[in-house]
Amino acid sequence: MLRFQVNYKPTPLKRPRLVKSNIVYDPSKKDKKDWLNLCRKYAPPVPLAGPLRMNIEFYFARPKCHYRTGKYSKELKATAPHIHTNMPDIDNLSKFILD
Repeated sequence: MLRFQVNYKPTPLKRPRLVKSNIVYDPSKKDKKDWLNLCRKYAPPVPLAGPLRMNIEFYFARPKCHYRTGKYSKELKATAPHIHTNMPDIDNLSKFILD
């Protein structure tokens, strides 16, 4: 089993764009390179063979609107969601990691 944690801002995979007639621009190229450089130190000396299973966890900072105001500004509102429900969605976040 290989387990590691990389502190990197959760980034969704951006779609490649066709710039000119046959030139494809990948807007996620720099982010992918940065991510790969952070993960490379955890790579095993021999490539893994066979089926793989991955558990990926993403952590987001809570927006200011989830917190109360005034002297209770450190407490969450009762209506604040427990899970991330906004953009980016889990599909695009996992695509970035798995590609």
